[in-house]
Amino acid sequence: MSVIITTDKDGHDVRLRHAPKIDLDLFTDQRLLHLFVKNHLIEYRKDTKKPINSFLFYSCFKLMCENLIMSPIGISVPLFKDYYSKMPKRYNCLKITAYQLRSVINYLVSKDLIVFYKGVKFNNQSYYSRVIPSQDFKFDLRNLGLDKMRITKNRDMERIVLKANKDKGKKKVDYKDNRQTRSKRDFILKYEEHINKYEFKINHKRIGRIIFKRVFNNESFFSGGRFYSSYQNIPSSSRSQDMRVNNLKMREWDYAGLHINMLYALEDLPIYNGDVYTIKGFEKFRNLFKIALQIAINAKDKRAAYSGMNKHLRSNGISSDVMTGKKLLELFANKHIKISHYFFSGVGVKLQYKDSQIVEKILNMAIKKNIPVLPVHDSFLAPEIYSKEIIRFMKKSALKVMNTEFNIDKK
Repeated sequence: MSVIITTDKDGHDVRLRHAPKIDLDLFTDQRLLHLFVKNHLIEYRKDTKKPINSFLFYSCFKLMCENLIMSPIGISVPLFKDYYSKMPKRYNCLKITAYQLRSVINYLVSKDLIVFYKGVKFNNQSYYSRVIPSQDFKFDLRNLGLDKMRITKNRDMERIVLKANKDKGKKKVDYKDNRQTRSKRDFILKYEEHINKYEFKINHKRIGRIIFKRVFNNESFFSGGRFYSSYQNIPSSSRSQDMRVNNLKMREWDYAGLHINMLYALEDLPIYNGDVYTIKGFEKFRNLFKIALQIAINAKDKRAAYSGMNKHLRSNGISSDVMTGKKLLELFANKHIKISHYFFSGVGVKLQYKDSQIVEKILNMAIKKNIPVLPVHDSFLAPEIYSKEIIRFMKKSALKVMNTEFNIDKK
């Protein structure tokens, strides 16, 4: 089948710009995909005269299919040898190699199942190759009738991830296991055992095995540390409206203005009384003040913050004649003058570490009380019948970590 391709001014397929990087941890146990991949492996054996590693070809082909099911627009794939050979082994549980990925890609190209672009670069992105499924391949994958919600993460993936800072490209870095890292990993495995006793569904479709990882930043186990899992990609409205656990309706609770109130708590000040994002005379910019907070606490200096805020203003169609990034951030800093010295200092990852400590305490309480709780960074999904318990868990945990009781909203 012919494919109609829309290109940008440089002649690149516009789909390439938004193609996410291949996820080496994706996994599903759906049998139809297994049979589909196995049939292609048999065909590949017939076509090639070279000796092949059947297991690695199968793993790479299946991984490619799982990624293209999750991202039908296509994926970006690093194909230079060093990317995989220098990757810490703990982050490559399938032992994927550039050679095997090339073998799979060459096979798919030979069957006209993908459109392949070698080493395409956009803006500050790396020179990653792009793989876009053909209409035939999309049809083949769709025809399998696979359930996206059952494509989760590999059980053998590393649960504790350590990343470098932005200057080093936020690459995953290796570390020596010690009592601290083993304890964090053991807790995740313990919570997975607890949470997977329950059956989660969304729109009557079963969600696959829930697997967590914690991501720490700046090569420090005291920076970041938030819990991540596949279900967090479900839109917020669907999580609270369409999810069920053992046929019980779920609701989501979160802390009101958590990070900014954390800063007030660090200064031994009472939490902010009122809407932290509304500024008199600039009410129409309320949603942008939410973004301003995230930029202010994550940027390391004012220059980076102003630049980031200006990009958001432009993307919202707001010209510099109406508002500038500098003015918006200054308005927000003046509103919160008592804690504004934390802005533009990169304090965000330290706050994330604090909120990850709160999450860990809440999950520990959930195990003890045998309640299924799903964290979404600083909010929590649980059966609505446990509303009182969840609110108590959240208040008690915040009090232990921050010595302050935060307000809680129900979504």
